[in-house]
Amino acid sequence: NVEDDLDKKFALAHLKDHIECCAGLFMRGKFELAPPFLPSLAMDIFERKIRRIYLSATLQSLSDFVRAFGRTPDVVIEPTNDAGNGERLILDGSKVAGGFTTDFADQLVKSKKLVVASPSYAEAEKWKAICVPPKPANFSEELDAFRKAKSGAFSLVSRADGIDLPHDTCRLMIIDGLPLGSSLIEKYQWEFLGMNNLHAFRIANRLAQLFGRINRGRKDYGAFLTEGRDLNIWLAKDRNVALLPPLLQQQILVGRDVQSGLGVTTVDAAEDAINAVLERNQDWIDYYEQEVKLGLDEAQVLRSQEADPAMVEAAEAEARFAKWMWLQDFERAWRELDVSSDSVAQFDTPIAGWQNIWQGAALELAGDQDSAMRAYGVARSRLGTNIQLPRRSSVT
Repeated sequence: NVEDDLDKKFALAHLKDHIECCAGLFMRGKFELAPPFLPSLAMDIFERKIRRIYLSATLQSLSDFVRAFGRTPDVVIEPTNDAGNGERLILDGSKVAGGFTTDFADQLVKSKKLVVASPSYAEAEKWKAICVPPKPANFSEELDAFRKAKSGAFSLVSRADGIDLPHDTCRLMIIDGLPLGSSLIEKYQWEFLGMNNLHAFRIANRLAQLFGRINRGRKDYGAFLTEGRDLNIWLAKDRNVALLPPLLQQQILVGRDVQSGLGVTTVDAAEDAINAVLERNQDWIDYYEQEVKLGLDEAQVLRSQEADPAMVEAAEAEARFAKWMWLQDFERAWRELDVSSDSVAQFDTPIAGWQNIWQGAALELAGDQDSAMRAYGVARSRLGTNIQLPRRSSVT
């Protein structure tokens, strides 16, 4: 009766003749069936050789662009734009005794407005004492009520874009946990296969969008509190921060300096720092203008820049692979990943291993079982023991 479920009816119709191109993932009452790489080039709208213009306010990574649309743009135009370029104080909850808890948030919302951004409904549960995620049918109505309120909290779950709360509509935000997205394939790659570099670009893009939800222009200002071990570890690495927009990089460094220099290690000290921003303390304004020119560790920035061309090349190969898999030309499909996996392995072993898995799958479908087993063997050597793959059987 899947045809009776409008959420699944059309997706199934699109996939049902291409099951061999898909990955199947199971997790606590969930099943997901999806291609490991988007077959954009096999779709008429993207396949046709016509001139296209793609618009994005926040997409920093070219490889992420290729993974979505299957091709690299010929020209990138980046006009000067101050959207999201407001003043920010960013405080790290791991440096504060006890972190930013619901009790602390409850204290803040007595006189202030606060957005709590969570990566999932399960994560949002711990904030239910101060805010509960709106039901989809009531979302716009509750968001408008929050915009007009003088104080209180609003829960934003797995939503990085499309919500604007500029100026006095909200100046305070808690970002709780890495915005990993909701697909099982993404969670699997991150949590089990350690494909951190692949997702660093996506996380950077989503974080840039999150930091722009309550900060919409050059004259805007606000305070951001980062909570959750995974998020704060990610933001502590200069190589990751280098993937963010330049101003946001500098603001993260200013936040580090504020916390270490002023000893912001308690919730009381954190509240004082927040008030200095929101009440327009002149000492804070002078300090921010002076320090916002800080720079990242150049070696880490260089590592990010060096890896990007290889990531773009890998994404292009995956797009071509997905196209030929979708068209059931398995021979051409596996050849697309044959050279790519060895090339990308120099910069990112897990991505290379992930490509080897699907190279093996294409070889099996092409009827070359021996070569498929060799590809799976290379994948095992690159991904470790967290994944079970077919092995040669000594008994037929």
